[in-house]
Amino acid sequence: MVKKYTTRTPTSTMLLETLSTTSKQEGSADINDIVRQGGLGLLTTSATYDAASLADGATTTTTLTQNGAVLGDFCMASLSVSAAGMAVTTYISATSTQTVVINNESGTTVDLSSATLSGVVFPKTFLFGT
Repeated sequence: MVKKYTTRTPTSTMLLETLSTTSKQEGSADINDIVRQGGLGLLTTSATYDAASLADGATTTTTLTQNGAVLGDFCMASLSVSAAGMAVTTYISATSTQTVVINNESGTTVDLSSATLSGVVFPKTFLFGT
């Protein structure tokens, strides 16, 4: 006998329903504190970025303003063009500041085109409630 399984993709509405029915632990954020954008609690921003030509092994940094981000929040960044052998890393370096580090690991000099640099922050209060 073959069993048939159905799956349901979670939506932001389902997430909100779950959060609003979950009992609040002492010290955790209220549902209104963590739902910041689009019902998912994410912070997002983007800016035009034109990195200087980078020799192999060279590093450059820039910052994005992420209003509401705090030290310890999780974050990611991406470019709208190929990173061409570059490593793109990011972290919250101060309140409302997401620092993006681009390191050339390609083995040759790379000059990226002007691009949109996008950042997203996952607040730790949203993920862990503290």
